[in-house]
Amino acid sequence: MCSSDLRIVRYVREKKYVEEGSLQSTVMIPTKETKSLTYQLLESHFLHTQELRKNLASNAPSKSFHLFYVNLDQVVRSCISTCHKSLYNSRRREELETQDHARLLEKRSNLDSVADRIRADPNHTEEELAEVEELMTPPEKESLGRVQAQLAKLAMARIQTAETLFLLETHLQYRIS
Repeated sequence: MCSSDLRIVRYVREKKYVEEGSLQSTVMIPTKETKSLTYQLLESHFLHTQELRKNLASNAPSKSFHLFYVNLDQVVRSCISTCHKSLYNSRRREELETQDHARLLEKRSNLDSVADRIRADPNHTEEELAEVEELMTPPEKESLGRVQAQLAKLAMARIQTAETLFLLETHLQYRIS
């Protein structure tokens, strides 16, 4: 969500119900862009509409206009859904990265266990450890570094998403009770 989107949502939330014409003139964004952003926010469930009829006579054609409003509980539920999708996608991506580079990760794990056994031996030499480290070629080390960095990013994204999810669910729980 960009600053223009936030400006629209804040204005609508502050005014409770806003007609499209007054929204376009007040938020100081070009009319065409305001209309586009408003409908994008509507599609992503940040804004909602309520139809009001001007004429209540049953035989006359009814003229109606739409007011935009923010249902904060619905926005939170939509964000929770997005967080769940994000968690699933990051887990799935981590599984795919691990499967794609399984040989390389297994080789690193095996070399680490051999190096740990050598270190545990009181008679080990630094040359033995250097020989174990040389079993992994520089291109493999570079590739392994990229994979580990990608996996670390995915783990951090999952942690941040879980924190956001916790805050949203807590908000919703206290709002309802």
